[in-house]
Amino acid sequence: MTMLVEVEWIGPFPMKALLSRALPDFQVGLYQIYGPHNCYGRDQLLYIGMSESGLRGRLLQHNWLGNERGSESSFHLGRIGRLDGKEVADATPIVHLVERLLIYAHVPAYNSQSIRDLGVNDPVRELHVLNWRNHGVLMPEVSGIRWTRAPLMEIAVGET
Repeated sequence: MTMLVEVEWIGPFPMKALLSRALPDFQVGLYQIYGPHNCYGRDQLLYIGMSESGLRGRLLQHNWLGNERGSESSFHLGRIGRLDGKEVADATPIVHLVERLLIYAHVPAYNSQSIRDLGVNDPVRELHVLNWRNHGVLMPEVSGIRWTRAPLMEIAVGET
């Protein structure tokens, strides 16, 4: 049974906004980091992550402000607002799966952990993620079925 997950994104914020107490701090949520990449250029999606204990603290752990080009970096914050059309009180059980699917589908430059093939029985298969508002370069819709299904047909090497 497919789970429809709606993520509401805000941002972008400059990295120095992490030092501000005015920044919203979702306890459980997702984040995207954008910045320069030596091969891909400026303002690229570098990283997608999640936290179960405060997004601001998790972003500070990355120490992007201490990076040589950290002042050129920015971030978006996302919270899971609805699951199957109902408001979510605690997104902890689902946030890991959403993060894995988003990383797999978008392949950010600095993520490596979740960039591996997802099998047809992977739990992310049941997700259909809608990214709302300021979702940056993330696709507006990401379907777990799309990223976990076997190809419709295999084409043999050398076939014409």
